[in-house]
Amino acid sequence: MITGDGARFELTVEQGFNRLRWSPNVTTISGEDVQATADAFETVFGPDRRPLLVHVGALGGITAQARQMLLEGTHPTRVAILSADLVTKVITAFAYAAVRPTRLFSDETEAIRWLLDALPEPKPEHADADPSPLSH
Repeated sequence: MITGDGARFELTVEQGFNRLRWSPNVTTISGEDVQATADAFETVFGPDRRPLLVHVGALGGITAQARQMLLEGTHPTRVAILSADLVTKVITAFAYAAVRPTRLFSDETEAIRWLLDALPEPKPEHADADPSPLSH
């Protein structure tokens, strides 16, 4: 778990996805907030890209700079935004209407299912092996 920028967010690694939880006292996400989360992702994951579950809490706004940074970011492969509040969903959807698949959810189980459904199937061992022809 990584907490950042005066504990404004918490980033955790889950099985198959990452979780970003904004602190309940964060009502506006700024460019500095987005940069702090991007730095945390880079520290933990390097160039690896994984799905992201975002808990937006009591979000009431996103600055123009933050929105632009979110649109340009490439770290998550897809984003599930979790919020029980309709206003927060609309604000967040506007900010994350992005270059990556993004959906809004009020149910965490559904959000995680959607994130994980897009993961590639694991290859069986020896899937890349070239089968030898049988000769008689």
